[in-house]
Amino acid sequence: MIINIRGTSGSGKSTLAREIMDCYETPKPRFMLGRKRPLCYVLNRKRESLVTTPLVVIGSYENVCGGADTVPNRDQLFRLVRFWDDQKHDVLFEGVVYSDEVVRTVALHTEGRKLMVVGLETTIEICLTRINRRRRKKNPQAKDVDPTNTTNRVRIINRALERLRLAEVPTVTGDGRKALRLIQRALGLALPE
Repeated sequence: MIINIRGTSGSGKSTLAREIMDCYETPKPRFMLGRKRPLCYVLNRKRESLVTTPLVVIGSYENVCGGADTVPNRDQLFRLVRFWDDQKHDVLFEGVVYSDEVVRTVALHTEGRKLMVVGLETTIEICLTRINRRRRKKNPQAKDVDPTNTTNRVRIINRALERLRLAEVPTVTGDGRKALRLIQRALGLALPE
């Protein structure tokens, strides 16, 4: 199963990925030659879990903002997704940079790979509050972010999600709690409702 979480900055993508990672044993970071940050994490099930398939989370989570945005380019990201899926691992990736991607995602679907795209529905106000909080944590004198870029990014992401739906890529949307439940069920971490 390949799971792609999408949303704008501050929507909760990295937080959701970390919540999923917490359902597994301590991750083993994998590094690429010349990289100081992990390229991905390989996670095995917890002993009491019925899940037997390892999970690979692509990107680095060494900072507050993480994920696939730390992978240098789209081609490398999708090569990693295919590689780990071919190894019979579940794969999870998220990143604001890749939240508008359509062509490579449709290709995964048309290749017959089991895929689910999860779009986070977080209000602009919440996203902006989170972004500004992070900015002030780094620099207490930081000014509030211009909401125009975040608002435009949401429109672009929503258009991409609609294009994926039209291409019949399994796509769901919801708030963070709903998304967590959907992903847990898809990975076999929770019983179906």
